[in-house]
Amino acid sequence: MSVPASGNFSMFGNSDNTTIQGAITQGGGSVASADDFNELIAASTTSFSSPNNLLFHPASNGGTDVTNINQINNALQYRLYPAYFFELCYHRTDSSNDGVCGCNSSNSSDSLSGDYYIAITQGGGTGVFFGAINITKPNGSVAPTGFYKFGPSNSPSQTQVRFWNSTTGVFNSLVNSGFGVSSVDVVSGSTLSGINQNTTILPTAWSCQNGSIVLVSL
Repeated sequence: MSVPASGNFSMFGNSDNTTIQGAITQGGGSVASADDFNELIAASTTSFSSPNNLLFHPASNGGTDVTNINQINNALQYRLYPAYFFELCYHRTDSSNDGVCGCNSSNSSDSLSGDYYIAITQGGGTGVFFGAINITKPNGSVAPTGFYKFGPSNSPSQTQVRFWNSTTGVFNSLVNSGFGVSSVDVVSGSTLSGINQNTTILPTAWSCQNGSIVLVSL
């Protein structure tokens, strides 16, 4: 979770990730005993593992990336914190190498690479994208429905493909798929490697390999 993009939110509450204090804890900061805003700012993190994973959402900072904690002086700058930055490939309907895996469609409305910010259930680790529960654009708007790929095209075993439903606001529904995983997607409206997605329950994450996608090892 993260500090909400709109509406009221609280500054303190270390066990609640929708508060500033709880969001900082989720982002890797140590603020359990903090009792004023300056202490929260001092414990905040501007990047996760590298500058490419900025934790402050630019939409909450007038469209500007926060790369130095000295840029923070207002509680509203914490909206959507922690927001993990990723460059992802996107395709509206197709998960194959002609779609999101290849990210090579000439129709930019269907397939393109772009910058996105994600919220997760709990912070840290290499599986941040796999643990994503929400995805937004740099301007703070909800990302469009479709397939999203994270990982280098030249290393298929490191790629992850997930389907995001912007209408329901979730990456997946929590039901048992029979594939040995508990989090799966029921995707409608397109085909995945010849499987009709209107009737087939799909695992949460896939990897792009040899012109198609396979279940990520969990």
